[in-house]
Amino acid sequence: MLGAGFACYLNEFSAGPVPPPLIRLGWTPSAPEGSTLAVPHLAYLQTSISDLELAGIANDGCLYWSRLRLEDDGRAEVKTICSRWPHAEGYLTAAIIRPGLVAGVKKDSVVWLTCGAQRILEKKLQQD
Repeated sequence: MLGAGFACYLNEFSAGPVPPPLIRLGWTPSAPEGSTLAVPHLAYLQTSISDLELAGIANDGCLYWSRLRLEDDGRAEVKTICSRWPHAEGYLTAAIIRPGLVAGVKKDSVVWLTCGAQRILEKKLQQD
């Protein structure tokens, strides 16, 4: 579950008195200003039993990517990065193609982005 910049996950399906842990992502999926989307789009890819990648757009049109790693003891490691370089128009939505590769959709183009170490980089694809 996502909201207000946090993710919440259930590692057991029980209705116990202890609330599920909250993980701070630092962003919340939103439909960007001027978007025709009725609801925000969130892309996700489970890359292993304990790893999950998330990608989405904030209300300012910035593309966010997060990797969550859930530890056996219930703790979570989170890495979040954002596309903060200046663009005339922001992103409309995002799709995770494979681990670390995101397609950022703009009004008139698709931008391929590699996500990982410290930042998001545009990936130049070879033309045939």
